[in-house]
Amino acid sequence: MGKKGVVFLASYYEALKQLADNDRLQVYDAILSYGIEKIPPTLPQHLQGYFLLMKPNIDASNSRYEAAIVNGQKGGRPPKEPEQNQNINQRENQNINQDKDKEKEKDSETDYEREGEFQEGADFNNRRNSAIKMLDEIERKQRWGVPT
Repeated sequence: MGKKGVVFLASYYEALKQLADNDRLQVYDAILSYGIEKIPPTLPQHLQGYFLLMKPNIDASNSRYEAAIVNGQKGGRPPKEPEQNQNINQRENQNINQDKDKEKEKDSETDYEREGEFQEGADFNNRRNSAIKMLDEIERKQRWGVPT
């Protein structure tokens, strides 16, 4: 026995579900025997076309599977050269850390300025709110005809 399984695509199912049960069973057996045991099928002429359309996909799946087995026996992907990658990563990390330090310095320098801005902003908001209240009161008095 060759492989443990076969890739059976949804398009196979869609194409074959239109067949009579006996014909569909013959094509299923042909797909499985060819995909697992590599035995070429002997199908009636009216079913041979179905199999011939599926055969390239089955062959491609088998070749991918065999390539994966061969590559897996080689031990997988070779490791990268550590010296080049370590130097590059160290430089990148240093640059990132320096940038973060600069940002922290800027933040600590502007904290005092922000406190002043916050105080000024609060004063502005208070003045704006009291102006809005005054305008609302004037508008209300005008609406009701009360002299201002």
